[in-house]
Parts: sequence; C-alpha cells; structure tokens
Amino acid sequence: MATLISDELISRLRNDDINALGELYNLLSKKIYNRCLFILKDQNLAEDATQELFLKAFRHIGSLKDDKKIEGWLNRMAYNYCMDYFRKEKKTKDQLDLLVNEEEPLSIIDNIEFLENSKVTKDKLVAEIEALNETDRMILVMYYWEGMLVSEIAEMMDLGNSAVKMKLSRTRSKLKENLEKEGISSAVALTVLVILNLI
Repeated sequence: MATLISDELISRLRNDDINALGELYNLLSKKIYNRCLFILKDQNLAEDATQELFLKAFRHIGSLKDDKKIEGWLNRMAYNYCMDYFRKEKKTKDQLDLLVNEEEPLSIIDNIEFLENSKVTKDKLVAEIEALNETDRMILVMYYWEGMLVSEIAEMMDLGNSAVKMKLSRTRSKLKENLEKEGISSAVALTVLVILNLI
C-alpha cells in the first residue's frame, strides 16, 4: 500500500529543503531498502543504494511529474538503479537469475503442510519459479509474496496494468504446464497452485 506523502513535504523538497529529504527518508527508506535488497541480495549494497537513491531523488525532484506518485517514482528508480548495477558489474546470467530471494519462497512453501509431505513436488515448484525469466519471477514474487498491488508493480517496473496482469496469467499457466511436464499430475499441480494462491 502506498505511503501518504503530504503535498507540503513535496513542496519543501522542490524548494531544496534538506530537512524534507530527511522526513521523506524516514517515511520510505525501509521500503526502498527492501526493494534494493530484494534485487541485489546484499545488505551493504542495498544500504548504499538506498542512500544514493534518496540523494538522487532530491537532486532530480524536478523530474517528478505527479507529486502523488512519488513512491512509485522512487520504486522505479530503485529498480533501474539495481539493474544498472548488474549491467555495470557485468554479472553473469546465472547471477541475474538469482534476483529473487531464495529463502522467501522456500520458507513459505516449507510452511505448507501439503507440500511438506511431498518434497519432490516442493522442490520442482521452487525450481520452476527460479527458472522463470527475471521480469516474470519478480512480478510473481512481488504480487504473491510481497502483496503488492498490480498498479504498484506496474508503476515500479514502468509497465501498464494490463501488461502486469497478462504476465501474471501467463506465468501461472506456464508453472502449471511445467509441473505437469515434470510428472506432477494436473490435479496435484492445480492443488499446489491453489494453495500458493497462484491461480
């Protein structure tokens, strides 16, 4: 859910009030840090990125066209900043494929009694999620595990709402199809996806 940022705070930012930057940081830094950590998977890098992003936002506040969308603007900056980091550091494809925090889906899946009795099913499901391309995987995790709204994901990733919905639908179908190819029956695949709120 978006954090309510007052018009007065935005006005002060636009007037180069450094105290307003501190207030904005207090309101949104945890969310931005979590976004960076989600992608970079390194606490120190995420902390550095968060500080740099707020300074960058302060310097470029003039490019914010809609004051009510400042959180989405910052989220999009965080996503672009972190992806640029990977490009600049020339990370390998394998590293790019590990953008999703492996412990998050695993811990959630481990807590599902149905799956605890089916290690093969659980392992295959995790493998299928990790095999998705980075965009689809991030959208899936942000929607189902982080509880972000479609509109928030769209804003962060600079996509339309319909594009996010389409990707979610295709990803769900792809997971079901791939689980069935792995020998998990249609009924079991559907049950797993229902339990995980993936259909």
